[in-house]
Amino acid sequence: MACNKRRIVPRAGVLLVAAAAVLVALPAAARVYTLEECIEVAVHENVSLAQARENLTGANADVLSSWSGVLPRVSARLSTGSTRVVTGGAGVSSDGSGGSVALSQTIFDGSTFAGIAGSHRSKTAVEHSLESTRRQIVFSVKQGYYG
Repeated sequence: MACNKRRIVPRAGVLLVAAAAVLVALPAAARVYTLEECIEVAVHENVSLAQARENLTGANADVLSSWSGVLPRVSARLSTGSTRVVTGGAGVSSDGSGGSVALSQTIFDGSTFAGIAGSHRSKTAVEHSLESTRRQIVFSVKQGYYG
């Protein structure tokens, strides 16, 4: 029976050492996040907020493109050609080229200016929507953190 006790004691010692190692490792593995860290992660990783940011990018592009109706338009054309005429054994060739440049400017178009104003208002609405979404996310994080 003494032999059995010797086998049990070393095994129990090994188990106690292993359990102590696990218990010591647990607090080190569990990390406590601050409220600011939680908010930062939520703001950077939230899909709704990323979509709202992309909507703002699109609204900025719409503002730029709305100005296209009042900006000058420039167009250019270039052409070249070659002709060879053979009559009675003699050939005559001629080369030609031509080009043109045109510039046009709309003096006044009320609908274009209304479109510019509308795109600015739309961009402002998207900015407010982005801020509202951000605030909702921060509120949800705070509620979850303290709740």
